[in-house]
Amino acid sequence: MGSAVRPQLLLPLHNRAVFLEQFFAKGEQGGLFVPGELDVALGEEVDVELHFVAEDVRFHIRALVKWKRGPTGRRSLPPGIGIEFLASDRRTQDQLVRFAEGRESVSHVARDSRRYALQVDVRIKGAAGELSGTTDDISEGGCFVLSDVNLDVGTTLDLKLRSVGSLFGWLTVPAVVAWRREQSGRDGMGLQFQFGSDRARRKVRKIVALLKERNVRELQILTPRTTSSPPVKA
Repeated sequence: MGSAVRPQLLLPLHNRAVFLEQFFAKGEQGGLFVPGELDVALGEEVDVELHFVAEDVRFHIRALVKWKRGPTGRRSLPPGIGIEFLASDRRTQDQLVRFAEGRESVSHVARDSRRYALQVDVRIKGAAGELSGTTDDISEGGCFVLSDVNLDVGTTLDLKLRSVGSLFGWLTVPAVVAWRREQSGRDGMGLQFQFGSDRARRKVRKIVALLKERNVRELQILTPRTTSSPPVKA
């Protein structure tokens, strides 16, 4: 099984106002100042979970570490990183900003929608035949598969997931194509699992938990303060 580790940044926010204080925009791309000393490298891609605590709403979005600032000894210049959201996640960014500004209502995000940026070998079997691919991320409810072959939205198929070790081997889960992405180097399909029983759901939950334990590097920070964010570096 191939695997690649991408840091998972768990970012709790008291409420929407805190997000707007930390948010910055450069042209069409936006990002956040994240206070704290975090073990990430410049140019590294991170998966960000934004948890609006007061509203109990979570968003998942990807970003690049654009700059870092170490301890300065000055309270007005705390250590932290500047992250810029990926262009491929522009739709999520726009929804996130609308929610923070109170222009869009978003319901509570269920547990099984939590994505982990993990590469796991998969095989897809459907009416068009069989193809192989690799997940770009996975959750208890579905996964995104990197593939040059994009099936139509609504297509039903059987997904064979290469699970951890020899305890499970290959696990077959019925799925449906929920959405597609056409982007150079990151073409693929978002698949939603179609569980036929609670037993199958529990197996996938156990696999995701094992993958997370073995491969995910989570970065947890304190809730950002509510004072104005520091100036953004170029």
